Amino acid sequence: MKKFTTQNNSVVYQALDGRCNVFVIAAGKNCILVDASVKRYKKRLFFIIDEFIEKGYSFKALILTHSHFDHAINAYAIKEKYKMKIYIHEEEQACLSQGKNPAVIGAIRGLKTLTALLKKPIEYLFQYEPVMPDIVIGEDKINLNSVGINAYLLYTPGHTIGSMSVIVDDEIAIVGDTMVGFISGYIFPHFATDTGLLITSWEKLINTNCSMFAPAHGRIIKRDTVIEQFNKYRSLKYR
Repeated sequence: MKKFTTQNNSVVYQALDGRCNVFVIAAGKNCILVDASVKRYKKRLFFIIDEFIEKGYSFKALILTHSHFDHAINAYAIKEKYKMKIYIHEEEQACLSQGKNPAVIGAIRGLKTLTALLKKPIEYLFQYEPVMPDIVIGEDKINLNSVGINAYLLYTPGHTIGSMSVIVDDEIAIVGDTMVGFISGYIFPHFATDTGLLITSWEKLINTNCSMFAPAHGRIIKRDTVIEQFNKYRSLKYR
């Protein structure tokens, strides 16, 4: 399991990699889970959570960067078994509580047309077990000190209208699908509800001074790459 330690001794573990990365943020014995991955990784994810608990860690929350099925499908089971409080942005509260996948909209030519044509089938295929969130975020920024972690949630819409990122010690940003890390030097996700908001969110993330950006899909992204990509696509934020 990969891990990254901040100067303040917070530790970010990449607990799952593959179809959808899952991260654990730990400070002392307090920790939070970020995203819940897909159904076929449920058993593996529970095994990892159990290992942390056996070592004396206490999970205080499950943070959902957004409510697409590949981030939220295991949320109900996690809440039932581990009693973690679920955090979601208010823009996606309804989707999560209904088990409804938010709109999937292509961000590049071809995919825009395809996702528009397949809107209803996608919505039907990607339904999941509804779960009620415990903490609904309405602010642009909210501190996580209450759960023993030196981090905060930052509203970073664009991929979906309610996307959030987790900023740890202003060093590591866990960004969900606000960026992807499949191809070196390229971070633009294939799907985005609003590309202008997406680029604005990149700017917000750059302003955190984080040096590492951990996406839900792909590898860790360096700060220089984010700045380079922002400068390349910044004109989109004004459309």
